[in-house]
Amino acid sequence: MTAFGRVVLEAALGAALALAATSADARNVAAPFSWTGFYLGGHAGYGWADVSSEFAFPGNPYPTTKNNGLIGGVHVGYQRQMGQLVLGAEAGVTQLQNSENGVPYPGLAAVSSVESRLEDLGYIGAKIGWSSGKWLPYIAGGYAVVDVSKRQFASGTGATQLTSSERQDGWYLGAGVDWALSPNWILGVDYRHYDFQKTMHFPVSPTGVPDIPVHTQATIDAVTLRLDYKFASGW
Repeated sequence: MTAFGRVVLEAALGAALALAATSADARNVAAPFSWTGFYLGGHAGYGWADVSSEFAFPGNPYPTTKNNGLIGGVHVGYQRQMGQLVLGAEAGVTQLQNSENGVPYPGLAAVSSVESRLEDLGYIGAKIGWSSGKWLPYIAGGYAVVDVSKRQFASGTGATQLTSSERQDGWYLGAGVDWALSPNWILGVDYRHYDFQKTMHFPVSPTGVPDIPVHTQATIDAVTLRLDYKFASGW
C-alpha cells in the first residue's frame, strides 16, 4: 500500500470512529422536557382574607372580619405545550384555617361581636405559560366559589345570637412559576387573588327568628407552594 493509500485509509477510519462517537453521544442526550400531560398535586401556604358586610337596609356597615391563616388543598390539571407556549386548565379545592376573628359590633361592643368563616374554596380555570426548558412562568384565572358563614355572638359569654351561611360565586386571577425536578415531579410557587361577589345573607337566631338581611363580600389573597406529579405526555 502506498503512503497516500495509508493516509486515505487512516483518514476514513478516523472519520468513521468520530461519526460513531457522535451518534452515541446524540443517543445519550436527554430529550427536551415537555410540559404536555395530565398532572395531580397538592398545595399549601398562607392566605389573607377579608369578609365585609352591610345591612340590606338602611345600608349601614357591618363589622369587617379578617380570616388570615394557613391554607391547603389538592388540584388536577392538563397542559399542552406548543413550541414554548403552554396552555392548560386546572381545577382544585382548598381549605382555610380561619384564625380567630371576632370583631366587636359598632356601638354594641360590650354586647355583641361578629365572626366569619370561609370554607370549601373551589376553583376551575385556565393557565397560560411560556416554557424556558424546565422553568414555566404562567398566569392563571377563572371561576371560584366558597362557603361564607357569619355568626353574631354575645361578647361576654360567646353565646350565639345570629347565624347565616351562603355559597358565594366569584373569580380568581394569579401568577406563578413551575420548575421540573424530574420528568414527572414539578415544584412550583403560586400567588392568587380571589374575589367573591356581594351576596345576600339571611341571619336567624338559634330559635329560627329572622333578622335584617346582610350583603356580604369576601376577598382572599393566597401564596402557596405546589408539588405536582405529571403523568406521561400521552396525547
